Amino acid sequence: MPIPTPDLGGIVKALKEVGKAWRTFKGYRLLVFGTKAVGKTTLWRHLEGGEAVKASVSTTLAPEEIGRFKLKDIKFAGITTRVLGVDVPGDPNLRATWEDTLYRMDAPTHGIIFMLDNVEDTARGVPAAGYDPARLAEHYQAFKHLSDLIFNRADVADNLQALLVLVNKRDSWPAGLQYGDIMEASGINALMPRFNELTHCRPRVQSCSALYGANVQGSMAWMAKNFDKLKSD
Repeated sequence: MPIPTPDLGGIVKALKEVGKAWRTFKGYRLLVFGTKAVGKTTLWRHLEGGEAVKASVSTTLAPEEIGRFKLKDIKFAGITTRVLGVDVPGDPNLRATWEDTLYRMDAPTHGIIFMLDNVEDTARGVPAAGYDPARLAEHYQAFKHLSDLIFNRADVADNLQALLVLVNKRDSWPAGLQYGDIMEASGINALMPRFNELTHCRPRVQSCSALYGANVQGSMAWMAKNFDKLKSD
């Protein structure tokens, strides 16, 4: 059965509803971006449950779910910081919602997570290489688009406290592959120094397995500490 095309009008309407909760929430606001099927939904399920979960279906494959944006009041283990998170759709056909989410929520975004992954390039038949050029190019274009949106608006850039880049699915990487290799191959490494120019934002790159929770809580704790610094400043 073909996957129905998402209704952009419904997405924008849902975003307005999300914005109401976003503006009134007494805590810190977190947006999660990434390409289709990168593991954002799996990350959210782990954060909600605090334990390993079964692999989830990308929200981009369920249009009726996309409009819900997975607005969550996150509870971190051992951390009292309240964080409201929004899982932003990753489908390229919905990339316009990234601008809407960053610019039209009428309340500052304090943290951003960008997720990328590595998929074996089966066409080359060299599993040890571990690179799918098309997938890496997709990650680069998505991150470049997100970066441009951030730097095109001074209010967004000035309010951003933390940028966390999670290189996901490390549980399936070939032996010897490091997350730095994937960052370099994707070209995203070359875009990261730009974030060091921001007054308040702290960038960080970390590997993770959203499926099994590896490095998830530690990465979230790092982000929460940056939010707490915002509170003390």
